[in-house]
Amino acid sequence: MAYVAGRCLLRERRLERNLSQQEVADLSGLSRSHISALETDRYTMTYADAMTLAKVLKCEPTRLYELVWR
Repeated sequence: MAYVAGRCLLRERRLERNLSQQEVADLSGLSRSHISALETDRYTMTYADAMTLAKVLKCEPTRLYELVWR
């Protein structure tokens, strides 16, 4: 058994910083539609996306997902 990435918490982290999807997109270099797709689990976040977004949101990359023990 191990921890695996569960639900994406990008929206929660973004709202904690009072940022819009467009502001996160502008700061990260990702498109607003990409941010939206990540938040709604239509896309899976890559390692590179997680590192970039964690820097923008001033959090650890592990805070962008719920960790589930399986």
